[in-house]
Amino acid sequence: MWSDRFNWNLLEKYQKKVITLLGILVLVGAGLLYISCITPHSLGVLFDDTIYTVLAKSLAKGEGYKALYMVTQPTQTLYPFLYPLILSVGWLVFPHFPENIGLFMGITAAFSVFSLALFYAYLRKNKRFPMVLSFFVITFIAVNSFYLQYSVSVMTEIPYLFFSLLCLYYAERHRKEMTLKTVIFCVLLSALAFHVRMVGVALIGAIFLWLLVRKQWKFALIYVVGTACLTVIPWVGWTVLHRPPAVTDLNYPLVYEYGSYGSHFLLNLFSDKLFFQSLLVDGVGGFFRALKLYFSPFGGGWATWLVAVVFCLSLFWQGVQGVRNKNYSPSALYLVLYLMALILWRYDDQMHRFIVVILPWLWYYALRPFAFVQWDSKLKKGLLALCLVSFMGFEVVVAAGGYLTFKSLQQGAMDPVGVRKWSEYEALFEYLKRETPQESVIGTHWGPLFYLHTGRLTFNTTYWSLQKERGEYASTPESIAKLYKSARHYGVDYFVVEGDADTRYSQVDLPAAPHQIVETFSDEMQRVYSSPEGQLRLYKVKKPE
Repeated sequence: MWSDRFNWNLLEKYQKKVITLLGILVLVGAGLLYISCITPHSLGVLFDDTIYTVLAKSLAKGEGYKALYMVTQPTQTLYPFLYPLILSVGWLVFPHFPENIGLFMGITAAFSVFSLALFYAYLRKNKRFPMVLSFFVITFIAVNSFYLQYSVSVMTEIPYLFFSLLCLYYAERHRKEMTLKTVIFCVLLSALAFHVRMVGVALIGAIFLWLLVRKQWKFALIYVVGTACLTVIPWVGWTVLHRPPAVTDLNYPLVYEYGSYGSHFLLNLFSDKLFFQSLLVDGVGGFFRALKLYFSPFGGGWATWLVAVVFCLSLFWQGVQGVRNKNYSPSALYLVLYLMALILWRYDDQMHRFIVVILPWLWYYALRPFAFVQWDSKLKKGLLALCLVSFMGFEVVVAAGGYLTFKSLQQGAMDPVGVRKWSEYEALFEYLKRETPQESVIGTHWGPLFYLHTGRLTFNTTYWSLQKERGEYASTPESIAKLYKSARHYGVDYFVVEGDADTRYSQVDLPAAPHQIVETFSDEMQRVYSSPEGQLRLYKVKKPE
């Protein structure tokens, strides 16, 4: 291999032993870091984390795959089932909530450490990447602040990274002796990744194209048919069988929460915005804005553009070399397809979530050019080591900032801004359990969170329940009235309003719909509770006489 032709004996005689020891220390240190950052009361900050927890509870209780927190408790067709199924084991082993939240976060942290170890093996065995650079790659990943955040969250990004990496590792490891057994294992591993996150279609497409360009027609056919039978076909069947009812003016807030994932992608793809303008601004622009946060220690521009340019040139160069030598890589194809899906999705404010899944490959391609240089002098080796160690130092500084953020969460804040205090929510939860009937329905943005802590059914009153105009959510008197009418139809008894209209409300991005509902229909509302510091207020809907 090309790497064997270069002298990477940076640590002279004991290089292999020292780097191996350092790699083990990085993995152990990362595990301890993630464990120390587990903050159970931060569950709900990302919203989807509580949905996965509710789905896990539903599976563990034997009630099917249902959104138990919603007032209609429908069968879920929006979120893949594998990650909640894994979490459901935690519910069975330790069913006491909220004490078991730390266990759920620990499961994700374990996936994170396994992913680091697997990617190191992937670099060394599949790519024959130099040991020193492999060590720096996993270190950069481990201390990245976003990777840290999602390593201790009840989210699917890190588990999906593990399963997708496992599939690519296995496929590339057996690329020279591709057999029917190998293809079947690739089908199974691809299906696992898909059922964690549906963006796994990019993984399926990459391996299918890889088999096609290798002219392994029979294996390509077996693979695509096998994955379709284990992924798309059963999921479409499940979605059709449990599809939401036709959207009406009354049920639309509920239909959104458990509708088809594919239809949401298409709706976002063909929204009322100018497509190409949004593609550039929200898609491409959103990707590079998120990339800046990943690679630039202080959010500045020079490091971002340097890494981005090196990454793009490296990926382009490998593509040219692969076509020229007919040595195609499924991981490179996967990265291209994933980035295409990312840009087409155009979720600007969610882009950082999607990039963490490909963070290992970003660092691999960013550092890959260094592996092709003949570092034949101690001066050149020293300069390279100095640059890498310096940048790693910057990354450690950022990781320290991320760690301090999580420590601040442990002090009682539910978000990095520090506005949403856990004590305020905890007091409201206790009030609801003590003073409201069990069958009460709560109108709130944080439906899964309130259900988990109070056992009350909820109705979605977030801003995305409002009507859209020109691709944007329109907070108009008409849309607020329409949302309130739907809430009354489903028997909402209480509305939760977060923040104060004059002070706290403007300090953090809180849902506006409940606040506007209470203001618009104030004659029908009665305030029954205010949290100790006034961050949360509870309004009871007056019953008609």
